[in-house]
Formats: sequence, C-alpha cells, structure tokens
Amino acid sequence: TLVYIYILYIYTVCVYSIYIYIYIYIYIYIYIYSAFSVAYIYSAFRGVQLLIQCRRCTQYLIQCVQFLLHFWRQCTQYLIQCSVVLQNKKYIMSRRPLRRGRHSQATKRGQAASVSTVVVVDMVHPLQVAVGHACSFFAAAGCVIEPQHAEELVEWIMKPSSSSSSSDT
Repeated sequence: TLVYIYILYIYTVCVYSIYIYIYIYIYIYIYIYSAFSVAYIYSAFRGVQLLIQCRRCTQYLIQCVQFLLHFWRQCTQYLIQCSVVLQNKKYIMSRRPLRRGRHSQATKRGQAASVSTVVVVDMVHPLQVAVGHACSFFAAAGCVIEPQHAEELVEWIMKPSSSSSSSDT
C-alpha cells in the first residue's frame, strides 16, 4: 500500500502544479491585456473553464484511486483469510492423533492449560465443540478431534466469513 500512497502523492503534486500553471496563465493575461478588454475577459473565462474541468477530472481520478485502494485492501484481506484457513486446515489434517496413554493425555492437558483462551475472529467456538473442552485455537490444533464433530468442523472451515454470526465468538 505504500506504493499506492506514493503514487497518490505524486499525482496530487502534479495536479496542484497544473492548478498553479492555470493561475499563472490567468495572471499573465491580466498583465498583458488592458483591464476589462474583451480579450482579457475571454482569456480569463477560458482559464476558469479549464480549471473547473481539471477539478472535475481530479475528483473522478481521486475516486477511482480510492476505489482501487479499497478493492486492493479487500482482496488482500480475503487472500490472507483464505491462506490462514487453508494453512490451519492443512496443519490440522496433517497432524497425527496423539497416543491414548496417560502421558499423552497429561501432555494434552498441559498444552491446553498453558495457553490462555484466545478469541481469533470466530475460530474458537467450533474447535471447542470439536475438541470437547475450552482451549485456544493453537492449542486445539494439537488435540484429538472426535469423529462425530469432524463434519461440523469441516462445515465451519468451508463457510464464508461473511456468513458467520457474532455468537460464534
């Protein structure tokens, strides 16, 4: 986004230099022609018309640049969300379940207890349901997901973020 801000800055400088050029153009005609002559009035009128047209173009161009920046930001946020969900899904699916012995259960409890509960958008709720106890998203990635909750977890991963409700957090 710094590149776009820099481009917008250069564009603004160029536009203001055009405005200065038009003002200079008007003042030159003030000094060249005698006061209230027909040529002076016509030239000043043309300069004002050109200035108004440039301002209209500037407004449209600024709106276009703002739209492009907004579109770029939305696309970037969407790509980041998709990559985070896919990375988490890939990580969860690639993890092997821990052994069911006492030592592994204690390790799982220690991991869940050592990390405080973190609300990341709405990632905690489905994992709490799937794992069966409250733990953070990152601690839940190492826990065993029970088969009866796997379908709900897959549905949650596949649903778009705009359809999520605030009750999930």
